[in-house]
Amino acid sequence: ERACDLCRRRKTKCDGPSAPDKICSNCVQGNQSCTYLEASRPRGPPKAYISALEDRSERVEALLKRLRPEVDFTQYLGPSIAKDSWKWDAQPSPLAQRPLATKKSHPTSLNPLDHSFISQRKPSDAESGDVLPSDDDNPPFECAKRKLNLHTPGYSDDEKDKDDGDTGVDPGTRLYGKSADIHLVGPTVFWKYQHIMEVAPPVTQPETQPPDPGSFPKVRRPIYWGPPFSWELDWEGVHLTNPAHFPSVRDNFPSQDLAEDLIGLYFAHVNVVYPLFHRPTFYDHWNEGLQFRDVCFTSVCMLVFAVASRWSTDPRALGEPEPPEAGKPLRYRKAGWHYFNATIQLFSRRRSILLPATLFELQLHCLFFMYLRYYLPQGTAWAFNSIGLRKAQDVGIHRKKLYEKDPNAKDELWKRVLWTMVGFDREGSVDVGRSCALREEDMDVHPSLVIDDEYWTTGNPESAFRQPQGKTSHMEAFGLWLALTKISAFAVNTLYVVDKSKVAPAGTTASEWRERTVAQLNTAMSQWVDSLPDHLRWSPNMGNRVFATQSATLFLGYYLNQILIYRPFIPSVRSDAPAKTSSSRVRFPFPALQICLNSARTTVRILEAGRKMGFSNIPIIIRACQEAGGILITHIWRLKTRDRVLATEGIPRSFSGPLVVDLVADVHKIINILDGVADRWPLA
Repeated sequence: ERACDLCRRRKTKCDGPSAPDKICSNCVQGNQSCTYLEASRPRGPPKAYISALEDRSERVEALLKRLRPEVDFTQYLGPSIAKDSWKWDAQPSPLAQRPLATKKSHPTSLNPLDHSFISQRKPSDAESGDVLPSDDDNPPFECAKRKLNLHTPGYSDDEKDKDDGDTGVDPGTRLYGKSADIHLVGPTVFWKYQHIMEVAPPVTQPETQPPDPGSFPKVRRPIYWGPPFSWELDWEGVHLTNPAHFPSVRDNFPSQDLAEDLIGLYFAHVNVVYPLFHRPTFYDHWNEGLQFRDVCFTSVCMLVFAVASRWSTDPRALGEPEPPEAGKPLRYRKAGWHYFNATIQLFSRRRSILLPATLFELQLHCLFFMYLRYYLPQGTAWAFNSIGLRKAQDVGIHRKKLYEKDPNAKDELWKRVLWTMVGFDREGSVDVGRSCALREEDMDVHPSLVIDDEYWTTGNPESAFRQPQGKTSHMEAFGLWLALTKISAFAVNTLYVVDKSKVAPAGTTASEWRERTVAQLNTAMSQWVDSLPDHLRWSPNMGNRVFATQSATLFLGYYLNQILIYRPFIPSVRSDAPAKTSSSRVRFPFPALQICLNSARTTVRILEAGRKMGFSNIPIIIRACQEAGGILITHIWRLKTRDRVLATEGIPRSFSGPLVVDLVADVHKIINILDGVADRWPLA
């Protein structure tokens, strides 16, 4: 169950263990013998552990010198040891016997622009320009990498095989992309130490000692290479780890019975559509009392309470009702606000700006979006989510190289929070008419696994992270929703850009480009519909409540996308001239207005059926009512204007009467649906 000897040496993916004859395709193509004879080299302790011991030793020595500067502790402790000198102390000494450039078969004479000195890896990695010399070839760079808290793309700790997985998501590191000038540090230090070693006098006698690395000039200034200053960390609030430090949280934390009711409501109404959390893991944290020890998880719980309060009937969650003069529609518009406000006050003291984001912090940004999305103003929710995406990029969870090869709970939670923010970013950008914060081409992370929560850990490693055969997963809808948001993001980035001349291919007229773009979007929409499984195809008679909620969410999103694609080509309301008279309009085989109108009326039928079935995804209901209602009312006034024009020409004004009556009836259905949720959702 490991890579063959050849693939291990080349660091390429090996399919030998899964092949019937245990001979991998790489060996077959290269006409090589496929063997499994070489033993794995034992790995030493983690580098972080060694680095921590080195740092601790340095601090102890500095403390001794400060306390007793007149005492020489060398006789007790031995001579000072420069960091990384252990790499030269072993016999035979690589420093004395050969220059660094020849290690690992590096060429002795190197062109600074030639990356052939990089240790062998997959061709795709080397071509990407992401990799740097390994730590064994470049002792000082490992120290620089550690001090900068820096994750260097392409590194494999302890030279472990790519087959064994990449480095894994480490919330304590930051990822820097290809253009970052930090990647100049590695080659620069590499050349510097190569020069030092090449000019060192050669060893002529075995007893000759290599030069003391401590004699090398030290120009690194600790003030710039150490952790943040104490006042910076105090401002950051890193010492505030206990929820007891925050009276606002302590005073507003719900009782046990209410808290568990709100958590249940969240997983029943929200997590089934936007699976941000792994339910067993969340409940494990809760039952262990983590909410009383870890302020970050406390904040997550408080926002879960805030979001779930809008589905609650408990007065303790709804808060103080508005005075009677505010009217019934705004009676409980502050539902969950006391939980949300307490979390904001906590955020103002524990800022989480200087340090890399944690999983809980990114989950907080998703929850901020959920609570504020249909509050007022809408742009606030979009901004919170955008900040979360920037922090996600900072720790690199949008890159697949940071994840382990085999599925595990930690990686899946990072992927869930990332993909949830990506979907929210796309929908939020449509809501406010702005650009997305993270583009499709900037990500290569794999989608979340289509495996239900209860099958992540089963007690048997053989069956862990495997959906049972024939068992329909609740996670399928999440991937389909993300596919819809990908289409809507493409529409926003093409049909709705400010300067379309910058996105249209050279030599293409605006009309041709738009026709091509709409055709491309239509193809994507058709493929999306064809990919739907049977249990998610909409029907007003669906029996499973979870699948009915997911299906209604998906189909409402589908028809909203239809409106989004064709809305730019609806003729102006103030003109009855056909679209073809304007050079800026595209000639379609079907009128854009009619396509949008049909989508809006179908949306109303789904909303009506969903209300009777108990459909509870209120955010998509509000969004659908907003879009469909706007299209319907626009067409009603268009028809009335046309009838008035025709009446002046002697044609009866009741020409469009029956259709107007039907459209007005649909508008009243939308108003009734919005009235049903307006007391807790201000935008409704």
